[in-house]
Amino acid sequence: MNEILVLSDFFPVETKGEITGKCVVCGRSTNKGLEIDYSKRFTNWNLLQGGTCICPPCHELTRNQAYRRSMWVANKEGITFFKKKEMLHYILTPPHPPFAMYLTRTWKKQGFFRLINKINYSREHYVIALDMQLIQVNREKATEMKETAELLRKQKITKTELISGQFYSHRYAILDPSLIYKIQQEYIKNPLWELIVYAVK
Repeated sequence: MNEILVLSDFFPVETKGEITGKCVVCGRSTNKGLEIDYSKRFTNWNLLQGGTCICPPCHELTRNQAYRRSMWVANKEGITFFKKKEMLHYILTPPHPPFAMYLTRTWKKQGFFRLINKINYSREHYVIALDMQLIQVNREKATEMKETAELLRKQKITKTELISGQFYSHRYAILDPSLIYKIQQEYIKNPLWELIVYAVK
């Protein structure tokens, strides 16, 4: 039977406690747990599980500010941090599975809580977190969307037009009608499209 992984399996352990119990973040049992010390300002109480402590890897993940103020991808080989200009590369070229990927536009949310039990075992169909949103990715479709967005950006189409599907009237004289139809009827219904448009130049 294959090992069932959780997000914290990819994170280094910095601190170890002495509590035996169940982790409120990943749900695993531990004998090295730490106190549940989230403040009243903590906004992700609804994402926690029933438990008595925080296991060391989850403690590192949720207490180290670098993980919510950065974009990253993690697998058993380690954690790679990257910038916005590298988003498309990692969205379309994820690492060898199993892996997890976190993207942010706010640089301050802890959306990776939604990835705790969402480990990817495929490089063709996977889920990524964008702040508090989970986005399903079909790599073939994402590549198609990237090529479309880049083509239209080169024609000076604004990102607002691409995301909304509402084009300035003079665009209709120069754009392929079938491409407009695809954007309006298919792409804008998929949150992956907005992410791709955000990531392209």
